[in-house]
Amino acid sequence: MERVIMRNTRKFLKIYGIAAAMLLLTLVLAACGGETPTATPTTTGVATITSSATTAAATTGIASVAPATTAAVTPAATVTASATPVAVVDANLKTNLTVWFALPKGADSLFRDQLKRFGQMYPNAKVNSTTYTPEELSYQMELATASGKIPDLVVAPSDYVTEFVTEKALQSADKVFDKSFLDGFNANAMGVSNFGGTQWGIPYNYGGTAVMLYNKKLMDTPPATVSEMVTKAKEFNNRQEKTQGISIDVNEPFWFAAWVGGFGGSLMDSNNQPTLNSPQVINTLKFINDLVVKDKLANPGYEPSMNQTEYAFRDGRLAMMVTGDWSVPTYSTPATTGKAAKAGDDKLDLGVAPLPKIDSTGKSPIPFNNGRAFFFGTKSTGDQLKASKLFVEYLAKPEQQAETLNKAYLLPATKVFLTSDAVQKDSIWSGLYAALELSKPQPNAPEMAAIWAAIRPNLEGVVANTIKPEDAANQMQQMALDKIKLLNK
Repeated sequence: MERVIMRNTRKFLKIYGIAAAMLLLTLVLAACGGETPTATPTTTGVATITSSATTAAATTGIASVAPATTAAVTPAATVTASATPVAVVDANLKTNLTVWFALPKGADSLFRDQLKRFGQMYPNAKVNSTTYTPEELSYQMELATASGKIPDLVVAPSDYVTEFVTEKALQSADKVFDKSFLDGFNANAMGVSNFGGTQWGIPYNYGGTAVMLYNKKLMDTPPATVSEMVTKAKEFNNRQEKTQGISIDVNEPFWFAAWVGGFGGSLMDSNNQPTLNSPQVINTLKFINDLVVKDKLANPGYEPSMNQTEYAFRDGRLAMMVTGDWSVPTYSTPATTGKAAKAGDDKLDLGVAPLPKIDSTGKSPIPFNNGRAFFFGTKSTGDQLKASKLFVEYLAKPEQQAETLNKAYLLPATKVFLTSDAVQKDSIWSGLYAALELSKPQPNAPEMAAIWAAIRPNLEGVVANTIKPEDAANQMQQMALDKIKLLNK
């Protein structure tokens, strides 16, 4: 989640100015426990899809809310064409297409292969592609806007739309495509790249949300309610056998936002102003405090450290886990229900489900979603824009959507594929789809940076039982308002 906060700080820097953003940065670093951001490289290797030049390796997180990682530079994988011969569609389309993309590890190699095949279909359309980490892509787009050398097609986290639009780097997707094509995508997935009432992006995938992972060898069904979750978790807590019922990062603002939705609240209103001192937020803080103090589900005596959690889950010593959907491929081969991802995972049979309902409200938690999206550079016209459209249309076809699922382990975003047997008859993918349908698009408002920064220190105080929920909510609200006021000056 620190990555989301740090990236929103970058948005403030671009939108409100350096002086204001540095004020927020001070708060963010404190909220993140003093973590300093990794310096963004100023250069990366650029290669055509037929070369083996050096490129920047993509991060392993499926979404902006994944834990921060340090970017590494590795040799690009050799791009191999599909075993199936690719027929030439149009040999007369002549153009140079520049594509920049930031995709998770695994998805990036598939994407390069798809670009290769596209190049074979349109042999006179030369495609140049570069892969970046999300942070690098943001920085490179800023430089490209200043120089006027904006790429034709970009694949980035959907919530980058705010900064890209502010930089005047994009042309809207609803002018590139007609309504019938846009209507073919899941509306919830489309929402993250909709900004100011304009549809700027086309979803590459549907994802980036909070889910409940559970071991079906330990429990037949996931908990339907929080009370059931607590009861089941306590059944598995055993200090002597080193087993644990559930793993939840109770200090994580992203998960906190989901529980707020279950209590009927939200983090901001329709005018992008914080609503952090509402009764719903206070009730959520009380709920988190109960999990720690009363139910002792987050007791460090039971909970493994972060580097032990994965092993405990694989080893059948952890029954449930609240995490992001980007963890799904870690524990199972998603396209083959019941088959473990690694040899020896005989103690784990992965289940995926939405977070359990809040007993007092009867509502399901409402996490955010934030997958990747295609964006179209403002300088792209004529055959370059035509080539971008053709490539996006190519990836929207069922065969390519199936590849996204089976090879990249990402849930595609077209309505046709989401309702197909490949998703609906697979317990893992249908469980993830059910969780996503309860989510809502992550807000693109730059004010979210102040809100994230205000939540963390006060949430940590409630978890530590040093701040009362009511006091924490009031402090969150005032802190967020103060920072927004400073930035708006």
